[in-house]
Amino acid sequence: MADLAPAISEVVGRPIALRLASPAEYRAFLLPGGTPEPSADVLLTIETSIAQEALFDDSRTLSRLSGRPTTSLRTILRTWLRA
Repeated sequence: MADLAPAISEVVGRPIALRLASPAEYRAFLLPGGTPEPSADVLLTIETSIAQEALFDDSRTLSRLSGRPTTSLRTILRTWLRA
């Protein structure tokens, strides 16, 4: 997560601030919008794991499984911005 805002800033050419909400703030955002409590709990678990870099993996497993090199975050962002 920490590298997302700097990558977006670099690609769009202007500062992008990252504001991390606490689990309580995130829950307080979800519930009034109609998210059921069990779903909010699942989303909180997912977001907390992502914030703790649970998705980080530098083993190159994805590249080996797919037979293709992985694409950098900055390359993906540049492609999305051009679309």
